[in-house]
Amino acid sequence: MDQLVRRLNAYTDSLALASVYLKTSKDIYESREDLWFKAYVLDAQSHDLFGMDKTLYVRLVKAGNDSVVWQEKYPVKNGIVSGHIYLDQSLPEGDYRLSAYSAHSFYQNQPYFHASKMIKFVKEIRSLSKEKLAGIPGDPKSPQDIQFSILPEGGQLVSGITNTVAFKAVDKSGDPVNVSGELLQRNQVVKTFKSIHAGMGSFYFRPVAGANYQVRLTSPKSDRFYPLASIRDKGVVIHLSKNTKDSLVFNIVQSTGSANQPVYLRLQIRGRIQAMAAGILGDSLKITIPTVEAPQGIAEATLFDQEMRPLAERLVYLNPDKVLNITATLSREVYKIREKVSLKIRTADRNGKPVQASIGVNVYDKLYRNPEEAKDILTHYYLSTELKGRIYDPAFYFNAANKDRNEALDLLLLTQGWRCYLWNEDELKELKNDRQVLTDSTKGRLILVDVKRNKPKIQMLMVFSTDEREKRSLITDSMGRFVLGPADFVKGKWNYLKHFDAGKAEYTVALEDQFKDIEKVSKNMLFEYPVGESTKAKNKDDIASGRISMGAINLNEVKIVAKKQDVFRDKYMGHLDSLAKFEGNMDFVYPNSNWLNVPSGSNGTKPIEGQKYTVWVGPNPPTKVPFTFGAGDFKEIIYHYPKFTEEELLKKFNLTRIKGYYERREFYQPNYDKESDPAPDYRNTLLWAPEVITDKNGEATLNFFCSDINSNFIGTVEGVGPNGLLGKKEFYFNVIK
Repeated sequence: MDQLVRRLNAYTDSLALASVYLKTSKDIYESREDLWFKAYVLDAQSHDLFGMDKTLYVRLVKAGNDSVVWQEKYPVKNGIVSGHIYLDQSLPEGDYRLSAYSAHSFYQNQPYFHASKMIKFVKEIRSLSKEKLAGIPGDPKSPQDIQFSILPEGGQLVSGITNTVAFKAVDKSGDPVNVSGELLQRNQVVKTFKSIHAGMGSFYFRPVAGANYQVRLTSPKSDRFYPLASIRDKGVVIHLSKNTKDSLVFNIVQSTGSANQPVYLRLQIRGRIQAMAAGILGDSLKITIPTVEAPQGIAEATLFDQEMRPLAERLVYLNPDKVLNITATLSREVYKIREKVSLKIRTADRNGKPVQASIGVNVYDKLYRNPEEAKDILTHYYLSTELKGRIYDPAFYFNAANKDRNEALDLLLLTQGWRCYLWNEDELKELKNDRQVLTDSTKGRLILVDVKRNKPKIQMLMVFSTDEREKRSLITDSMGRFVLGPADFVKGKWNYLKHFDAGKAEYTVALEDQFKDIEKVSKNMLFEYPVGESTKAKNKDDIASGRISMGAINLNEVKIVAKKQDVFRDKYMGHLDSLAKFEGNMDFVYPNSNWLNVPSGSNGTKPIEGQKYTVWVGPNPPTKVPFTFGAGDFKEIIYHYPKFTEEELLKKFNLTRIKGYYERREFYQPNYDKESDPAPDYRNTLLWAPEVITDKNGEATLNFFCSDINSNFIGTVEGVGPNGLLGKKEFYFNVIK
């Protein structure tokens, strides 16, 4: 038993693995809207907030062609990220994938990637009515399109022993198909069966040695036969007979005539052992495993022989009620436009004891909810990140209104098989040897342009923020290498790096681009995303009148033309531009005149950009004042200072610009108690509060105002509590005129 414990712990003792979950303010966005997102960076094993990672790399790509439309990095504070993305009007309509990466959540050879969120972008919300009606699960399918799988419990069929056999049927797109069928032996019906949930089902079966068995589907009717796996003459079968709140009960049976043998049962969740049991297996053996102290999630139960070889495996789901219980209470269910809403939130453990929790809250028009979106904090951490492959309608298993959800969840695990568990020994072994792709820092190097005339040496650098309030000195090594840490990215979108060299040797600065590493490694990964229950798309009648046009005119484009042409996105670059214009510029205007660059004892004043001045163009320019001139000795010009590109300015002042963390934005909320606004209020997202901490009593109160949109609104509260408790709560209300 100790050896089995040590074998697993060898892969997990020093494992520091993060798991990222993304939450957006809504599912569907229109042109020129703000996409608000929150990221939870949790310990992948314990689900506690992960404090090691300090930088989150975020990309938004167009689904289908993976073209990048946004990539920025954001600071991680105690495992939480709150960010913002602006959706430009030029983006084409369609589906987009928002993905997030951190140092301990993204590895070189990981086969699956889960830290993503699918969003839909439309030019105008009415375009949703043009979508085709989606298919309904369980619709009759062509038998040729059906993929039918048969999976015995424990992994094998043994003659003379009653086996539980699970099955699942999907179409060529991976969507479930409800089927019924027959188990045949020599064209004789042995068993009949039918799907119980989402194309899955199971039946009991006692195979006979030497017999051949086949399955034929009767609905949809097919002439195709699906053979069962070969029947073993000798072997061991494991069967889960009970899964209660405090224990698991396994019945272990081996084939008749087999010798008594010691066996060991190991139960582990996410690479952490929960229990070990040992016994002598004769004809059968009953083993009870306590699970009171185990966390919620998928557990792997593996039966070993005395040589530590696996005999049978089984996935089970433990403690579905170990959640962060969240209640969200509104004063009523119907509000008037622009009326104040008070939302009271309470967080508690499964026994009702108040606990402090880190939660996020959003409220938006239900029209902007994608009914096929299947991911939330529970489905992400308890299913998607623990099982290989795509999961259909995972939210079903966490909805307490579904009375058969626990039975359906066990059926899901039976049809997945233990080798689909992302925390099995083989996967952990690969992860142990895998290499990180990202760091929280950025590596750089000063490179000599002329290495023949100069030798590399230690150099001094200064990194500073745009407003120059934050400065820090850096010293390179003898090869010119240096590292920029998270503290260097905090102040402003851009930071600057200045190089000081008394010898005046020319250097270039090379900085690593971690987004290029992300793109390179991501090409070899599968982006697995759960599938929501298909529903019919909305039609025009579903869009309530008054929510789109309320007497206002929606302008396609507004152009603002500035008189000043030299505009820099960064104020500091504008400052450098001003310095560069005057540096070495000897032009001057004679006092109390419009003559440019004529002799003056005081040298006059500097010319003004765009002003008209008189300049000498004739022979024998004057050397003193006063002077005489003829009609051909002068002309009038419009004065312009030299123009520099941003690249030229950086080179001129020996600077390198560094992209820092994306600047934080504040979500706008009006306060109609203090101010009135005659302009129409078209906000479809009423509340975005990503960083709420409940107090010691587990309570928090949030206030917000309705807009002028009369519609149905949906709110969600998600969060993380102590000891890795996760929770979600939805609430609804109506707004009327």
